Order: sequence, then structure tokens, then C-alpha cells
Amino acid sequence: MLVTDELERLCAIVAAMKICTINRKWGHLSTKRTLELLEKHGVETPDGFVKPAYNIDSKPPSSSFGL
Repeated sequence: MLVTDELERLCAIVAAMKICTINRKWGHLSTKRTLELLEKHGVETPDGFVKPAYNIDSKPPSSSFGL
């Protein structure tokens, strides 16, 4: 489970990656693709290299009752 500070940091990194990839037509990477790149390759930040050691793109399993 992610700690709040760690989750906020990852959200800021994803937002920065999306902004940095905007092209002339204002297209940018999808959030899913950004998370895939972060998990697979990591990213260099001013605070050092960041590469999560866990799957941050996974959804929690749904209950057997369909909730």
C-alpha cells in the first residue's frame, strides 16, 4: 500500500511527465502509458532516480458480490 507522501510524489511525477510530452497539437501521453513508462524505465528527477518497485497501475480486486 502506498503512503500518502509517496502517492503525492508519484502523482506529481506523472503530471510533470504528461506536461513535458505535450506536442504542437496539445496531445500528450495518456496516464496509463505514463505509468507504464515509469514502472518499466523509471525517471530521473532532481531528487534522484525514481522507479517504483511495485505495480502502481493495478486496480484493487473487486468483491465477489459485484460491488
